[in-house]
Amino acid sequence: MIDSLVVMTGWVFYVQSQSLVYTFACVAYLLLRDSASGRSLGKFCFGLVVIDLVTGRPTGRAGSAKRNVLFLLPGANVAAMFLESASIIRDVQGQRLGDRIAQTQVVQGFGAKELVASIQDW
Repeated sequence: MIDSLVVMTGWVFYVQSQSLVYTFACVAYLLLRDSASGRSLGKFCFGLVVIDLVTGRPTGRAGSAKRNVLFLLPGANVAAMFLESASIIRDVQGQRLGDRIAQTQVVQGFGAKELVASIQDW
């Protein structure tokens, strides 16, 4: 939901200014949102990270793009929302369709809660 709010904010800026910069920024965010150490803004807030199952490390730009490309295809993005939810529930490891395509998985990781706790300890 947090990532959706980021995209919707960009869309509101586009409607107000009619500048395509906001459209490109929203598309780039949707495609590459998990490439910053395997975290999007929403995943960071909830302490989640996307890892590459082959390397065991946080995913990068290529993994994030593969994982999220279904959300950019017209028509497929609406179907993907429903298919993704169903595949998460049915899959033993909780992987969505994009995770299977990119060989990634969302796991618990360092997030905002741990960051605040480490700052308080410091």
